[in-house]
Amino acid sequence: MNNKGYSPNAPAAAGDRTRTNSSLAVAFEELRGRMNTKKMAEESRRETRKSKGLDPNAPKPKEPHKPPKDERDKQNQKADDKANQIQGMDEHRIPLEELCYRFGTSIENGLTTEAAIKRNMEEGDNKLPEKKRTPGWIKFLIEITNWFSIMLWVGSILCIVTYGIQPTGNLPNLYLGFILIFVILLTGTITYMQSAKSEALMEGFKNMLPSASKVLRDGKITQIAAEKLVRGDIVEVISGEKVPADIRIISSIEMKVDNSALTGEVEPLLRSPECTHPEEPFETKNLAFFGTLCKEGRGRGIVIGIAEKTVLGQIADLASSGGQQKSPLRVELDRFVLLITIIALVLGVGFFFLAYFVVKYPILQCLIFGIGILVANVPEGLLGCITISLAITAQRLADKQVLVKNLEAVETLGSTSCICSDKTGTLTQNKMTVENLWYDGEIRRADNKENKGPNFEYAYEVDDPSFRTLHDCAMICSEAKFDISEEQRKSPGFKYTLAPVIGDASETALVKFYQPIEEISVTRAKYKIAKCKDGSDAKMPFNSTNKYALSIVSQ
Repeated sequence: MNNKGYSPNAPAAAGDRTRTNSSLAVAFEELRGRMNTKKMAEESRRETRKSKGLDPNAPKPKEPHKPPKDERDKQNQKADDKANQIQGMDEHRIPLEELCYRFGTSIENGLTTEAAIKRNMEEGDNKLPEKKRTPGWIKFLIEITNWFSIMLWVGSILCIVTYGIQPTGNLPNLYLGFILIFVILLTGTITYMQSAKSEALMEGFKNMLPSASKVLRDGKITQIAAEKLVRGDIVEVISGEKVPADIRIISSIEMKVDNSALTGEVEPLLRSPECTHPEEPFETKNLAFFGTLCKEGRGRGIVIGIAEKTVLGQIADLASSGGQQKSPLRVELDRFVLLITIIALVLGVGFFFLAYFVVKYPILQCLIFGIGILVANVPEGLLGCITISLAITAQRLADKQVLVKNLEAVETLGSTSCICSDKTGTLTQNKMTVENLWYDGEIRRADNKENKGPNFEYAYEVDDPSFRTLHDCAMICSEAKFDISEEQRKSPGFKYTLAPVIGDASETALVKFYQPIEEISVTRAKYKIAKCKDGSDAKMPFNSTNKYALSIVSQ
């Protein structure tokens, strides 16, 4: 198969994703640490009460609310509140019937469409809240008021002041003052335009892949936008898909999830309906968290948290409130500005006093002399040189399909030998097509009959027994189906290759290839899937370990 969505012109954003994942992992560990501390403190309190002959299960008296003293205290209090909120989760340990009653849903039929729409209007969409956007003019002001720019602003003002004090013979100072202002505005504009261009491109990426989710409503599986999921929805997740919300697993077939984006754990974790850790939401096997990836198998679960109420949403909120870290280049520039400022002040004030007390110059001449020394120590061309150099490097990176969101990140990229990125949705659009067939020991070109028409000379024969066996196996082991109505099928210009499909990218490619040869529902109706002892279908979904899917049919 071929990833048709690959685009050599799709830029890879450098620098931000790694920082985001690491900050999430740090915030997660902080939350888990606080939860463990509270658990140990609670166990110690119970043991103490038990040793004194008191009821160990008596509720802990409520502590008086203490207002935060500073920003750090406020951050700690916020982390404690979120730790308490996650620790108080009970959706994973209460009986499934009670959970269904709480959300007004049914395992067999899910929510009704009317109930889901009403709940969506009450609770909002299933997406993390975006940060409040900073107006463009404020961003531009920030670019021209960093410490380096402030130093140049002071130098330009001093040049103009020198000309104002004594215009005669100081015209070059006036020119220098205006040149410095021009340099500040030019470099600020270059940096602002680079950031604005990157932000506009990243905003376009958000709409490239509309996220969809399979949900059980009114007793039927349908596909809706993941943003419209609500608590109580019954969702299905298969290998290769991201978990669209916090869900409690109600059935699974070798389902494994990758929690690395959340916890940093590399190995995929098995999910099952059993609650293995009633007191540890992060450890129990019957919870799958929003944003994690299903690596193997498939599962069905009931949505227990959406948007900012998910575990990832709370951790992301905690991580985003920690402030923005300065780039190494910015740290060095701020240190350099401080050093130059100290040197300039010492020399300027020192020469002022030397000229006044030792050489006995007039006070006005001494002031002009001191200002001249101050301005002489300002590296006027350094800011422009750095900005233009970074802009040129960013343009060269753009030619190699690397998008630099922050111009100062270019300097850090100079020591980068490899940029790692997840492929699906970043370098591709998660669309696949069947390109070749392999059977009878030969590779054959797989041209689609709907695209090429009946008069094309195909490399395969649909009546060939080997091709027929491959056809049947592909359709029996696949559960993908077209998400279209009969009216859409009969509409003029309709093509199966462009129709929406409920299923992963690989199975979508298979059904779009075989559908023009034979209706997929007809192919599947020829075989009856065998049943296991527990009544479930005798199927094993594709996984990366075995690298095959298995379905047992009864003859």
